Amino acid sequence: GKVKKRLRIESEFSPSPSETMYLISKRYIQANNLLIKFKNDSLDQSNLLIESLKNRSVDNSIMIKLEGDHLTPASIGLRKALLGNLYENDLKNKSIDLLLKTISDYLLRN
Repeated sequence: GKVKKRLRIESEFSPSPSETMYLISKRYIQANNLLIKFKNDSLDQSNLLIESLKNRSVDNSIMIKLEGDHLTPASIGLRKALLGNLYENDLKNKSIDLLLKTISDYLLRN
């Protein structure tokens, strides 16, 4: 259910998603951001986030799309624990490897 939080916004989240985007556009100062949007993620809000970031006076944020879903970033340890040696041949493993390489490459450039 919905609960009231410290900002007097009735929501499951405080601040609400729209208030979060507003705060990002007005107060978040990091100019270089990498947003990763997964193609099969129905919960993704990367488009709203990149728009909020780009509304700032200085922004170098980029967004890329990768194969995967909402659980791709969180599944690496679980997949390895459950699949053991099969993990190495797992197709989802390729998505995770690409995610890690993408983040690593971005960090090395910035």
